[in-house]
Order: sequence, then C-alpha cells, then structure tokens
Amino acid sequence: MDVNDESFSFLDSEPSLMDMSISYYTKEKKKKTKKKLIILLSFLSLCVIIEYFTRETLKKSSKQIFGSKNNKNCELLEKFDFYNYSGRYILLFYILNFVNLYAAIGFIFLDMSSVALSGIINFFYLEPRPFWEDSNLKPCHCDLEYTGASTTGTQIFIILISFYHFITYKTKEKFRNDFILLICCLLIILMYLIRLLQNLIYLNQIFLGLCIGFSIYYWFFNIVKVDCYNRKQFKQIINQPILVISMLIIFWILFNIIHVNINLNLEPIYILNIQKYCKKEIFYSLDFNMYTKSMIFFEFLGCYLGIYLEYIYIFKENIELFIRYNIKSKYNELFNKTSKFKSFIRFLIYYLLEIIIFKHIFPYNYKIKNNLFEKESFTFQIFLLFFLTIFKGIFFFFILKRMIIYLKLTNEKIHQVMINKRQDSLVSTNKEEEDLIINEEE
Repeated sequence: MDVNDESFSFLDSEPSLMDMSISYYTKEKKKKTKKKLIILLSFLSLCVIIEYFTRETLKKSSKQIFGSKNNKNCELLEKFDFYNYSGRYILLFYILNFVNLYAAIGFIFLDMSSVALSGIINFFYLEPRPFWEDSNLKPCHCDLEYTGASTTGTQIFIILISFYHFITYKTKEKFRNDFILLICCLLIILMYLIRLLQNLIYLNQIFLGLCIGFSIYYWFFNIVKVDCYNRKQFKQIINQPILVISMLIIFWILFNIIHVNINLNLEPIYILNIQKYCKKEIFYSLDFNMYTKSMIFFEFLGCYLGIYLEYIYIFKENIELFIRYNIKSKYNELFNKTSKFKSFIRFLIYYLLEIIIFKHIFPYNYKIKNNLFEKESFTFQIFLLFFLTIFKGIFFFFILKRMIIYLKLTNEKIHQVMINKRQDSLVSTNKEEEDLIINEEE
C-alpha cells in the first residue's frame, strides 16, 4: 500500500490552530501555577525568618499587652471572645443560608485546613505559652498544648477572611464589600488582642499563625482557584465520595501518627507554673486537646456525608437538579431563593439548635474543662467525640435541612416537587439552553 495514500495523511499533518491554542494555554497555566507556588513558599520562608529574628522583641512587646497578674477581666474577655462563642457557626450558617452549599463546605474545609496545618507545625515548633514561663501571669483558661504557630491565630484569620470572600464574591457593591472587609479585619484584631489579654499566646505566635492563615487562603483561592459557583468543581467533589473520605481518614491517621511519635511532655518548671492556676486532675488529659483538634477532619466528613445523603436519597443522584438547587440556577430553584425574612428564620433556627444541642446538651468543644475528663475515660471520650462530630455535620447538612424544607422555609417552587418525589419534572426540556448554562459556568 502506498504510504502517500490519503488514509495515512494524518501522519504528517500539522496540529490544528485549536490544538496549538489549547497546548499553549495549558503550558501558560502550569507556568503561572508554578510561579504562584514559588511565591507562596517564599512568603512562608520569609515569615519563618522574620519570626526567628524578632521572637524576643515580640515577646517583650507582648508583656506590655498581657492582662493583669490577677486577670480579673476574664469573664468580660470571654463575652467579647466571638470565636469561643460559636462565632464560626454564625459565619457558616450565614454562608449556607445566603450564599450556597459549595461555599459552606469550602468554608468548613478552610477551617479544617487551618487547624490541621498549624497543629502539625506545632508538633515540631514547640513554644511555651506565656503563663507557663511566668508564674505571675494568671491565664483565663488552662491551655496545655505547645503553640509555635497559634492555631487560634490561624483559624480566626482564615474563617473571617474566607467569610468575606464568599459573601462578596462576584458582587459589585464596592462600599458594602469594603465595609464587610473592614469589619472582618477589626474582628481579627480584636480576637488577637483578647488572646493576648488572656495571657495565652505571644505576639510572635500570632504572627506565625497569621502567615499560615494567609498562605492557606492564597493556596485555596489563587492556586487551586476554588469558585463557589463553579458547577464542574462541585460535581467532581460530589462524584468522588470514596476519594474524599479516604483522603480525610488518611490525613487524620498521619496527623495522629506524628502526634504519638512526638514527645510533647512539659518541662517540670512549666508544670509547676501551670499547677498554680490549673487543677492537678487536668494533667490526666494533657494530650487530649491535640486529639480533639484532629477531630475537625471528621467535622468536615460529617458535613460531606450530610450533603451526599441529600444527593443520594432526596435527589436520587440527579446531579443537575442537585446543583441547580444548591449552587446556582437560572430557573429560580435555589434552596435559599426565598424572602429575606425566611432566610433569616432559617439562619436563626440553625444557630439556636447549634447552641441548644451541641453547646449545652453535648458540650464537646476543643477547650479542656477542669475535671471534665478522667484518665480512665480517655478512650471513651475520643470515640464519643468521633461520633458526635460526624453526627453534627449530618444533622445540619441533611436532617435539619429536610426539616426546614418541610416547614416551607425554603424555595417554594421546588418544595412540592420534592415532597412528591417528582424531581424529574424540574429538569429542563430545553437541552440547548441547559448546555449553554453549563458551558458558561464552566
């Protein structure tokens, strides 16, 4: 057969203009991503260097801010401590009820990442707390884990800045956006000031936590480029439950393997100073706080399972309807497409139930309470936290959401259809219009 035959013409054909454009775009995208990763690593390295050389100076400056030796203002400080009083749940429930489901799960993921990353760093960068070193400083509560990079410092920054990002994303109201940014920045400063006045951390630890928080934010929104209205991204997350769950469990196991193999025992002088203000029984649970911090992996898992249960049992794996109801829709079918009054009622129900059920009936927040845990019940408490943490996510993202729908506090257009289990009736019959929407959003 003649090799010059037309049937073999593809062998020496040149790539099309479209192929060349796609190849060029892919290469440029990789270059930009690589450049951003270098910027991120350089920023983190610079932060570590700055912290190292300014550590003693920042510690001395911290002593000018610390609360009084008797620290009689602890109760007042706790009232202003927005973070400790379910502050992050206020932000989460606002995002869920006024933005969309993808933004809510992204918010939880960022919160999880901030605790996990700063926790891992604190396994290796062991810095004492102020009241450990100075017995004259009375703490507002007994924190017994080392803190090189303040976990609270990281978490406060990431939840408030990501909240700002999600609720102002693709909005053009400059005054409103600037005002929200100002409020978030003031809250961050207020939280940092409160932690200092509680005699719990130094300025250099806050600085390092702030750097980690900004790095997570930059990675999430500028390198990974998470878009809370992107249907394609959300589809990938929903359609890969085994991968998501496996990765969470693997990271949790790795976190605790590192924990078990690191010597976190306190120096005798620190123990003496701590015992001056903290009851002796609390040392039975010396490591408990680090284990409970790792439970935040399962908080994300519980939320993901709640979302997946809705997808499987309510929407019968109809991904298009599920996305149009929870993420974005040009058919006015969004879960939160209701009056402002109904949206506020939903938000209020979420927040009140979080306080009633999980703050008072099942109080399992990350703070160690005096005499709450005993040495003999350590394993039991860990398993209790495990199940309650997963249940909490499922409760808010599946059970409570179903209740709210049946109370008609959500989108009226889709409500009756969902009760009658006729989801297919809302699927668009105009295929060209549906494809146009998908292409536009992807």
